[in-house]
Amino acid sequence: MKFTLSHFISKQFSCPLPVPSYDLTGQTVVVTGANIGLGFEAAKHFAKMKPARLILACRNQSKGDDALASEYFWFSCITELP
Repeated sequence: MKFTLSHFISKQFSCPLPVPSYDLTGQTVVVTGANIGLGFEAAKHFAKMKPARLILACRNQSKGDDALASEYFWFSCITELP
């Protein structure tokens, strides 16, 4: 198979993230830089693992509050419906 730029780019969007299988019940998770970028995505991933506490550490409290209030954060964390 010949490696091409278009193949590489298409794989970046079609590769799903692994489903979290590790249970963090009773554990505390601290994510730094959780208001945007990789920290935001990591916080969403950890939230699916059901930790006792998820601490979002950000440089600015208002930006952290905005990230926490984001519908995108909460809708992407839903793993099962009641």
